[in-house]
Amino acid sequence: MGEQHPVSKSFVYACICAWLANSVVCVLLNKQVLFYMDFRFPTTLAAMHMASAFLTAALLIYATPDGKQHLPPLNKAKRDFIMQLVGIAALYGAVLVLANAAFMYLSVPSIQMLKVRARERAVVSACV
Repeated sequence: MGEQHPVSKSFVYACICAWLANSVVCVLLNKQVLFYMDFRFPTTLAAMHMASAFLTAALLIYATPDGKQHLPPLNKAKRDFIMQLVGIAALYGAVLVLANAAFMYLSVPSIQMLKVRARERAVVSACV
């Protein structure tokens, strides 16, 4: 990777805005599809949510200079990197499936409040 350079503030703000926008769009679409269209496959919606999160992250990483310079080297400890990625992806998928199943019983405002609290907890835990 070479010399590490600090990430610009604009890149950080772009990541935060993309995370918020992706989250809001997914919540609204999931609620619409699950509740009003009587779609009973939360696993499919979880896979679509993961795909949209992946595409957003890939766009931010590969389309910006700040993202490209912080990519991990794949030739070092490739097996460890892949195993960590698989573990995180499996847990994230399980959380999305359970959350989408819960969307059938919650209103959109209550879901948004829960998601905002999750962001606050993540920021607080990162600062500790």
